[in-house]
Amino acid sequence: MSQVRSPWGLTLDWEDNMYVTDRGNHRVQKFRRGSKIGVTVAGNANGIAGNNLASFNQCTGVYVDENQNIYVSDYYNHRVTLWTPGSTNGIIITGNGMKSFYE
Repeated sequence: MSQVRSPWGLTLDWEDNMYVTDRGNHRVQKFRRGSKIGVTVAGNANGIAGNNLASFNQCTGVYVDENQNIYVSDYYNHRVTLWTPGSTNGIIITGNGMKSFYE
């Protein structure tokens, strides 16, 4: 499943690969430079939402650093996670999965 549904955020890495938060499919897709076919690099490849550390629920923002670490804001799970290269689970950087009292 390479199509994106409600693409939201995007960033480029140092090799001009594009990373897109596929908000409607609850994942991050990586498109190698010049390719129209994406590969899931964070979240569930099947597009199913979840709240465990292998899942997102409407991810919105993405950033990739020089070490290929991927940082993703996870809107409905109220957190930001770090995905190291090749990982199948994120690490919570901030947030606790709970909606803020002030929202």
